[in-house]
Amino acid sequence: METKTVPPAVIADLPSKYWARWIPSESRQNPAMLYKGVVFRVDNGFSEEQNGVKVFQGMEYFFQHGFTQQYINESHYRLDFDTVSGRSMFGKTLKAGISTTYDYNYAEYFGFLHKVTSIYIIDLFEHPFSIDINYSSRAYGYRVRLPMQCEVNVPNSVDRSLIFGHYNKQSHLLTFNPNYDGVTELD
Repeated sequence: METKTVPPAVIADLPSKYWARWIPSESRQNPAMLYKGVVFRVDNGFSEEQNGVKVFQGMEYFFQHGFTQQYINESHYRLDFDTVSGRSMFGKTLKAGISTTYDYNYAEYFGFLHKVTSIYIIDLFEHPFSIDINYSSRAYGYRVRLPMQCEVNVPNSVDRSLIFGHYNKQSHLLTFNPNYDGVTELD
């Protein structure tokens, strides 16, 4: 896998360099703002438990499988346009989907709090359904617990082809995902 040392400022600038946009969802029942753009996911790689023990699933695992909602196989946890809104996402991160942020500083802060050095860069331009919780709250009057999060929830899954790469915030080493199939590039 190709790697490159990259300053944090270059990574932090990706969401603004690749112009994010917000689109109102089609749902008349539960309006929300769909987010298209680059986001960050802080993840320590422990994605599942086997016999009560956390099993390490590192960057190669995510590059091969993407990120999947924990309860995706249970139909009552699956989310779609007509059941999800900024309001229903409030306080239900685990149930609602995969949490990401378009604020690199918040991603670093979150990683610091939880002693996680891995930050994944995800390109949501082609994802059909990613909800900006904070933007939804501003647009529709919903309540959001932490506005500083700039949180984007991605219901159900993030395909491996949407993961641009893995960034180690301590070593500043960016590992490019060989399965990435988008337009994001570094200068």
